[in-house]
Amino acid sequence: MTSAPRRLLGRNRTMAGRSSVYENADGLEIEANEQYETLQRRVLFEDVVLVTLHREIGWGYVLAHSAIAFVFLLIAGSLFAAAAPIAVTLIFTAFGAPSLVLAIVRMIVKVDVVTVFGRRSKAAIRFPFQKRRAREVYGRICARTRQVQTQLAAENAEPATPAPPESFAPPLPPEPVLP
Repeated sequence: MTSAPRRLLGRNRTMAGRSSVYENADGLEIEANEQYETLQRRVLFEDVVLVTLHREIGWGYVLAHSAIAFVFLLIAGSLFAAAAPIAVTLIFTAFGAPSLVLAIVRMIVKVDVVTVFGRRSKAAIRFPFQKRRAREVYGRICARTRQVQTQLAAENAEPATPAPPESFAPPLPPEPVLP
């Protein structure tokens, strides 16, 4: 790892692990903690092939909250049908309603994802609520990639060959001999 200052762009949390994406002078650094392993990867700006900004729902999140809401609302419905005290029915409804609301909000709002594809690795940064921040990070990564790749192209450009003088005329082909 370089000792250059680095800037945190975003964090991702899943059921299996966590990852943090940092920007430094050379590219993006990804530190991922999966179960008991810590992985470090890099996507250099000179190796970036594609940067995308898209939205996804995250079906695992929606299904988990829907299942929780279904269980509690099913219990509340069966208690209501069995003529149980209304307070007990409302308690189970109150436990199920937040999960249902979270699942519906996720399907409406979605999660913005900035994905950077390099030649050998990939970085993904998810923004569940910060839509403006996702666009800022996307623009920053695109601008920085363009700057580094333009600079490399200018350094690696071959010098132009001098043009031949205007008086130079290529030799004419020999005239065919007729019998």
